[in-house]
Amino acid sequence: MAEAPRGGNRKETSVVVLELDSGDFIIVVNLSTRSDTQIIAVDPTTGALCYTGTPGLDVFTSEHDAWRYMKSRGMPSTSKPPVRARAIIGYAPLGSVGLLLVATRVKQSIPELPGGDTVFTVMESQWIKIPLNNSQFQSKSEAARAGELAGFNIDGLHYYCETRDITRHFPSSEPVENPDREFVWNCWLSAPFRSLGLQNHCVVLLQGFAEVRTFAESRDLPVTVAVTARRSRLHPGTRYLARGLNATFSTGNEVECEQLVWPSKVTPGRPHPFSSYLWRRGTVPIWWGAEIKSTVAEAEIYVAETDPYLGSGKYYRRLARRYRSTLGKCNGEKLDDQSPNPLIVCVNLLRNAVGKPETVLATHFKEAVKYVNSRNEVPDAKLCLMDYDWHAETKAIGEPNTVTGLWGRLKNPTIAIGFGMGEYYPSSSEKSGSGIIPNKGCQGGEYILSSKQDGVIRFNCADSLDRTNAASFFGAVQVLVEQCRRLGLPIDSGKYSSPSISANGRAGERDRESARGPRGTLPPGWEMRSDAVTGQVFYIDHNTKTTTWNHPCPDEPWRRFIMTVEEFRDATLPSPIAAMAELFLLAGDIHAMLYTGSKAMHSHIINIFSDEVGKGKRSAATNMAITLQRRFLNVLMDSSRQKQLEMFLGYRLYKYFPTLPGRPLQVLTRPQSCLLNDIPNMFATPNSQSFLQSSSSRDSAWVCPAGADSVQLLIYLAEPCHVCQILLTVAHGTDDTTSPGSFDVSTGRTLEDLKVVLEGSKVPKCAHGTLLTYPLPGAMDPEEVAITGSGAGEQAFSWLYDFEEQEGEIDFLTRLVEIKFYPATPGTPMTLGQVEVLGASVLWPPVLREFDLSLKTVPPNPKPPQFSEQSRSMTLPNIDLLSLESTTMTSSSFIDPSPMTRSYSTPNTAASQVFDLLTGEFIPEMPSPEQGSELSTFKNINGMNNKESSHKGRNPEGWNPFVTDSPVTATNVMKNVQKAPKPSRSSSQADPVAEVYLDLLKALCGKVPGKSITFEEGMELEIARLHLGLSAAGRDRALVSIGRDPATIDPNRLITTGSMAQVKQAASQLATISEIDTEDRDLSSLGFEETISEPDEIMENLHCLRIGCLSSMCGVAFSNGNGTFRYFERLAKSSDFLGTCAMCKRRVCAACHAGKGSALLHFNGPNPPGSVAGSGNSKPARGPTAVDAVVCKKCCVPFVRDVILLERVKSVLAARRRSRVNDACTTALQGLAGSLSTDGKGGSRESVLEICPEGEVSLADFPQAGVISSVPSANESEPVHSLLVSRNEASTSFWRAPSGIHIVELTVVLNSLSIVSSIMLMTKLGGYTVKDAPMVDLWGGTLADESARTYLGRFDVKAEISKPRSPRSLPPDFLRYKLRHEVTCRIIWIKFSLPSSSVSSNSNLGPGPSAVMDLLSFDTAPAQDSSVTGPLSKTSSDSSGSSVYIHAKRIMIIGQPIPEDLDTRFMTPNDRQSLRAFLDLPPKLSRLRVQVDMERTKSGGRVVEQLVNPQALNVAGFRLDAFAAVKNIAKYNPTWAEKSLVNRALGGAVDELITNLPTLRIRISAIQETNQPVFVGDYLLPIAKGGTPLYFDFGHPIMARGLVFELLGNISALLDEESNQTDADGKDYPLPSSLSLVNRIRIYRYALGSELGKWPQLNAV
Repeated sequence: MAEAPRGGNRKETSVVVLELDSGDFIIVVNLSTRSDTQIIAVDPTTGALCYTGTPGLDVFTSEHDAWRYMKSRGMPSTSKPPVRARAIIGYAPLGSVGLLLVATRVKQSIPELPGGDTVFTVMESQWIKIPLNNSQFQSKSEAARAGELAGFNIDGLHYYCETRDITRHFPSSEPVENPDREFVWNCWLSAPFRSLGLQNHCVVLLQGFAEVRTFAESRDLPVTVAVTARRSRLHPGTRYLARGLNATFSTGNEVECEQLVWPSKVTPGRPHPFSSYLWRRGTVPIWWGAEIKSTVAEAEIYVAETDPYLGSGKYYRRLARRYRSTLGKCNGEKLDDQSPNPLIVCVNLLRNAVGKPETVLATHFKEAVKYVNSRNEVPDAKLCLMDYDWHAETKAIGEPNTVTGLWGRLKNPTIAIGFGMGEYYPSSSEKSGSGIIPNKGCQGGEYILSSKQDGVIRFNCADSLDRTNAASFFGAVQVLVEQCRRLGLPIDSGKYSSPSISANGRAGERDRESARGPRGTLPPGWEMRSDAVTGQVFYIDHNTKTTTWNHPCPDEPWRRFIMTVEEFRDATLPSPIAAMAELFLLAGDIHAMLYTGSKAMHSHIINIFSDEVGKGKRSAATNMAITLQRRFLNVLMDSSRQKQLEMFLGYRLYKYFPTLPGRPLQVLTRPQSCLLNDIPNMFATPNSQSFLQSSSSRDSAWVCPAGADSVQLLIYLAEPCHVCQILLTVAHGTDDTTSPGSFDVSTGRTLEDLKVVLEGSKVPKCAHGTLLTYPLPGAMDPEEVAITGSGAGEQAFSWLYDFEEQEGEIDFLTRLVEIKFYPATPGTPMTLGQVEVLGASVLWPPVLREFDLSLKTVPPNPKPPQFSEQSRSMTLPNIDLLSLESTTMTSSSFIDPSPMTRSYSTPNTAASQVFDLLTGEFIPEMPSPEQGSELSTFKNINGMNNKESSHKGRNPEGWNPFVTDSPVTATNVMKNVQKAPKPSRSSSQADPVAEVYLDLLKALCGKVPGKSITFEEGMELEIARLHLGLSAAGRDRALVSIGRDPATIDPNRLITTGSMAQVKQAASQLATISEIDTEDRDLSSLGFEETISEPDEIMENLHCLRIGCLSSMCGVAFSNGNGTFRYFERLAKSSDFLGTCAMCKRRVCAACHAGKGSALLHFNGPNPPGSVAGSGNSKPARGPTAVDAVVCKKCCVPFVRDVILLERVKSVLAARRRSRVNDACTTALQGLAGSLSTDGKGGSRESVLEICPEGEVSLADFPQAGVISSVPSANESEPVHSLLVSRNEASTSFWRAPSGIHIVELTVVLNSLSIVSSIMLMTKLGGYTVKDAPMVDLWGGTLADESARTYLGRFDVKAEISKPRSPRSLPPDFLRYKLRHEVTCRIIWIKFSLPSSSVSSNSNLGPGPSAVMDLLSFDTAPAQDSSVTGPLSKTSSDSSGSSVYIHAKRIMIIGQPIPEDLDTRFMTPNDRQSLRAFLDLPPKLSRLRVQVDMERTKSGGRVVEQLVNPQALNVAGFRLDAFAAVKNIAKYNPTWAEKSLVNRALGGAVDELITNLPTLRIRISAIQETNQPVFVGDYLLPIAKGGTPLYFDFGHPIMARGLVFELLGNISALLDEESNQTDADGKDYPLPSSLSLVNRIRIYRYALGSELGKWPQLNAV
């Protein structure tokens, strides 16, 4: 990152948002903290932000260069004015719209803090709505909520600082990139920028108040006071919806305030002193609330009936941790030693008189403090409560005496807590210590603290508004006087005042012996002067002829605490107090506006020191108007404002945006991807390589000529990723039959390992421009597909969960996608639209930071993951359930070699050898370029030794099947059965995990092997299976081996039909509660170093298994199925959980516990929607959540037990998916070890630019460039991708081929279409000798077709390094081969070959000796040597017998990139006219609706049978409108404690996009005369916008009496939109109404247009 220079006047941040004529949006950013300019694009499909950090592409040295680049690409062609802003607040892609929030106008609320940093307040902001072409369904309610979010107003209420962390007290020791998340209000909105490594591009937004005022001290020197107030986001909400504590251990309207004082002017180069004081304000920290029961009467205050003080101690512990001082505190004139415990003083301003509504709250507040202290819940702090009834005191003794009385209460705690003092030094010193803080802001230097505040005073009233603001003000002005005195900036008026006895007589208790003026009179012989340089006052004692900085008669510290209001006013300058009053009046209005929507009331008391105090007093009518305004907003607007707050913060997104993924997928077909093959076209276009990938081609069509059996698209992706979806844009003219009929998709890392992931998927006929999304499950073993599909049937349908979930391969290093389109009608032209590949990449800075590439303990080239049945080497116990004895056996003996790896041996046959000119070794002579087909023999797909395992075994005693997120888990521990016979139990190759599973089933069935099991038993068996890490395919294979049908244990068919819908609905609600609990636990950890309330993972799962009671203290001793799963009982002995049943009040252990959420289901019931927290009910919670409440199994009713089991099965399934994704992510990063830096870029680009010729750049930089050929690599080698990475030249690591491989060919795809001028090899430290110098042949081309490539020449490395050099000269760092003629290409083929040792001359290396010696004349392909019989004819070695091998450290391809023209306007007029004429051709046939005599339904509408009139002609297809169902709102997080790499870096919902995207199919059968259904076909339903008409043609017309349409797929993951959701009562099947096929299917036939009749619309489909 190019940092801006520190110091001086910094430039302003500039943000320009452009909407292009194509509809695309780009963001041009020029930060004040950076000297360069960045361009960030918004993908028009998914809304993902696109940024690579590539110089010349999206990073430019200046804003002028960025604009010049965009003009050269025609990008700024826009008719709409750009949006110019000063800061980016955040961005959120929300399905069909992306919301970008920018600050268009800001003000410098604090122009310059000590250290030079500026705080800005957002005065005007703008939500920019970016339309997205997303085919994913988005409900109407989600679209409406996106509009509500865009209505959230931040103007004047939020502030930020670009260069300093202001989420902590001043000065913070943390950089601005690491704020305290408790006070960051745009954490969710800034996540898209952080994921790109652009942490500073989105400012850290705080809510609250930040203002500064300047006044003159006694000597007319200017003094600056700044007051900031930062609101906590842990308990956001409005007045009646956010009071008291919540599950995050925070209170409503919680605010931290800071008062910072410093001299406005200091001498340049001199230290800059400052002082800081902190206090808190918030509602009472217990569980309470207020409910409006009447629009006239006051709200009724209630306190939780159970556990009202739960979490109070944790709240105070968070305060103690934040305000503990590591230094002494400022107490008067001396620095006290650090106190052992900070002091937390709660100043309670509530009414506590009898009969007052607030009395009950005040009483509970006292009890809560006693409760916390008695239980020692805050051992590291002193907690005390100070009651002061503000209203009662005001009425009794008046406002001035009330203030005086408050000062009397605040004196001792304020003096004890103190405040912070320090100095800012412009230059850093070499000192170190706890009081020295380096300035991480804009000007450098350091802060040296002399004292820190130790503790905090917390003010509260009922709402923490008016009374709280006034009391805070009167405490702050006392501290201000002392801060100024300690800074040598006195604000004394000079008037003498002595303390007088106040009306209440309290002044008589004060010490009056030291009462004197603000500064005592100088003794005789003393004189006061000012330093001419610093202006600081010093004193001269002429009696002793000495000087001192200290006054000989100093003022008494904190003296004004003993004054009355009148005395205080007389003794203090009016300007500082007026400035403070102005700040607090403004702060009071802002706090009131944020909490109630109105201004503050009763604020006149803040002007009590002013002579015109009466003028600032609001009338009773004004206060009444504010009261009515607040009541109106509370009753009618609070729920809407609460929803906006939660959406802005990113809370409860699963409720507001159920279809929103955790992170949008990336569109990997732009901007740097390309097509590697030529696509035929009837009409010539100059941009054939990019037409099908450009977002500007959505409205156009690519016309493939007739006659082709298929059209292939070979797509090179922009970066390695896991491909998740294919998005097709339907393109055709008037005749939609020209659209493709079907297509296949294959993916892979290289050209040789492409695997089919989607085969024969039908493309429905639909309107031009329709977007169709097809999920890709990943490559799967056909045997597994057959096994998991064997039990499919109507009664085995996935009503509750996917029993037969198929696990496709997950590979984050996929680089190629091949799509084959087949015409609907052979022999006719085919029209194609835009093709987009969507996927998930791991090359994001947060992922790379989590995954430390320098701490790898596994080989850098691990075996590619086999996630269809991933194997791991670990020890597993072989359990004998009768004797409970175990022997260990390793699963490594059951693991077959990966089918993706191939070993290569070197035949010991004679071959000619040549001497390699760069390595100096004898190697087999390379074949000629014409022998390219032979090179495939040497290509290894994954480049590693397939016999090495990257995982070590684990101790069986340390294996815990309940832990799903550890470096080596029990997940996927089974034999690789790809292309292997089915194992039997007696076979030595049997899967040990499957053996354990079958033993559990045997114990469950007892003496009857084929015994039928119940729904509860089936669910418990599934939980045990998932904990064992056994896949559905492995389970089915094991069951088939013993002759048992998997369908007989499927819980989907074991549950009764009548309760199925209710169980599913209740489980969904319980999962939502668990998600809320997970989110709250995550937030509650903020402010704590240790983990807070981490769930007992064993306890959460043991209740689901049939094990015996675990504790002798358990009073339940539930014995249903006692000991059936004794295998897990041994592992559960470590659980010492003992709770109390909420119903029978008996002690209960983990095994007898009914499950998490059982108490909620018992007491609230599953059906009322308001019973689920966060379900949209705005009624405030009346107490702590009961999600962790305990109910024993004896008290648990069967229905609740079924709900809990279903929720746990889904939760453990989600854990398995996360584990698979995490393993794939880790494997991919291990495979890229050494190829990437933690910023996601391929090393240092600056070092590359230094060695490139002027005007040229490196054209092949990973990850934009890549190697798409299978290249063998040695075991300890760097990956082949490292050849394209700019690494540290001092690094000793490099890539090398295995010994024995003497010819290796690399197919390198460049960053973009480029003009190549030269090739360079890096040799330093990984260098060549005359024994191993390779011969390098080069080819170039634009397509992945070796027959069309052009030979570029041969690079004789040995001849280059053998050139004479001076004895003292060092070997060259780079060897450069300059091409005779520059060539335009996208692909470079590089072939390394070691010369044969049997060749003594170079006569066979090329067309002639001159070609060998002249590096600039290699323009002819080398001739083939007939003496070489095979590429591996002999192991490469030198004369001494030592092995030599092909190796390299860095390959650089140098030249200039060519901007690709993506515009279609350059078609010739004739071609454009011909294309339009073709698209306007009318269809030959039209679809005519076939009338149906009767329609019968079953399974709740999942199956529909249509009886056709016997006189009807052949049926050609059916129409089905796209479904409008949404994804299940429950994310099924397994546990809050799971903090895997994927969950931390990729987002919690990443597994849904990669492994669990719901897919639906329609299966069609025809009923003919025999009444036996005949299978017609399965049709995969693409994802499209709800209601889109989809027309599916049969393979051939069907003559039948009836047609049966059956919906298949994982409907358990889908729900209706909220407006269509119905109660589960009365429903037999849990089928969402939007998925019902009733009256949704229309069949049709094709006919001539004349058959449609006079009114064609009547007969149309």
